[in-house]
Formats: sequence, structure tokens, C-alpha cells
Amino acid sequence: QTFGGSSEWYHEIWITVSRLGIMGLVAWIAYCVVRKWVAQWIVRLIGKTSTNWDDLMFDRRFFTCFAWMITPLVVQIGCTYLDWDFGSLINKVLNIWIVVSIAFLISAILDGINRIYETYSMARNQPIKVFIQIIKIFIYCLLTIIIVSIILNKDPQTLVVGLGAFAAVLMLIFKDTILGFVAGVQLMINKMVKLGDWIVMPSANADGEV
Repeated sequence: QTFGGSSEWYHEIWITVSRLGIMGLVAWIAYCVVRKWVAQWIVRLIGKTSTNWDDLMFDRRFFTCFAWMITPLVVQIGCTYLDWDFGSLINKVLNIWIVVSIAFLISAILDGINRIYETYSMARNQPIKVFIQIIKIFIYCLLTIIIVSIILNKDPQTLVVGLGAFAAVLMLIFKDTILGFVAGVQLMINKMVKLGDWIVMPSANADGEV
């Protein structure tokens, strides 16, 4: 009985390792297909358009993030046909992988939007890079909350409520930084300062041209 039980245990381990190997192979194939063939097809399609914004939007980082997002989706679809002991753990890993990939893809899209905006003359006096960075910070904070909720099997809304007090402490610690950022945004939106202005501020020992 002991020998038979041990043999059955090794058989289960072998099946698990085989399935993981197949999943890894499928993930690698999906990544290669999207990263190379699909990306090349889209680049060729973009090259035929008369506009320039799509060339600035879809760069190499965009296709890499897109491939990393498609890969776990393909693996997750394959896992729905498998019934094994580690299914819940694999699904957690895949869900985290998908969420992180989506966040990076959105970040790449925001960078593309910033590149497109910088081609216009107004970008010299009214850059939007600061706003892009703020949106990225918000996305990464949301990403962290979602990952923790996936790991703990908790509702993200519950975690947000629990982090309310912690956020208040952070706002108190970084009060000067937040005020400085808000002041910078107000200066930018209201066009209170522009290139070529002469600034004199004795308290900050500032006397020169912007």
C-alpha cells in the first residue's frame, strides 16, 4: 500500500509539472505571436496611414505590454478546461498578471498621448507630463489595492475603506509636497508664469528668467 501510494503521489506530481510545462509553452507561443507577428502587422498598417499620431502612440513598449496582457488571458482560457488541485492558486497568479499588464498598458498609452501632445506648439508653454504622472500614480495605487484584494480574497472597496486612515496620515506627512504640486498646477492652468518672465523672490533667493 505504501509503495502504491508513493507511486500515485509521484504520478500526480508528474501530471502537475506536465501541465505547468504545457501552460508555460502556450504562454511563450502566445507572447511571441503577439509581440512579433501581430505587432509587425499593426506597424505595417500604421505605416500606410497619413497621420502621425498612431506612429507616436504605438511604440515598442506598447506592443510589449500588450503581449504581456494577452499571454495570461490565453493561459487562463486554457486553465478553464483543467481540473487540478492548484487551479485556484494559478488563477490568482494569472489575475495578478493580467491586472499588472493592463496597468502597464495604460501607462504606455498615456506616454503615447504625451508624445502626441508634445508635437503641438502649445505643449511648450502648457505641458501635460505632470498630469500624466499623477494619473500613473493613481493607477499604480489602484493596482496595489487590486493585487492585495486578489491575494486576500477581499473586496477592493473594503480595503479602500480600511486605507482611509492611512491615507490621511500620508497626506499629513506629504502636506508640503502636495501643496507644492497644487500650486504648480494652478500656475500652469492660469498661465501665471511663462517662459521669458523675470521672477524675483527674495525669500527663496530667486532672481532670474524663467
